[in-house]
Amino acid sequence: MLGLQPTIERVTTAGTIRFKKRLVFVSHALTPHPIGLEEVDDGVWSIYFCQVLLARLDERDYVLRP
Repeated sequence: MLGLQPTIERVTTAGTIRFKKRLVFVSHALTPHPIGLEEVDDGVWSIYFCQVLLARLDERDYVLRP
């Protein structure tokens, strides 16, 4: 864990979150819940709902990977 606190973002009605000035689609099912983003490596972020790891987000291509 590189950061001390995870970043919290609320999922929009379109199923997206704002991440580094971009909209990233996560899921319509998570609307309007908060999700946590935690940097785990240089430019790689874990996305959590509660304590469940949903995916990893890579800043190089902004693609979610399981």
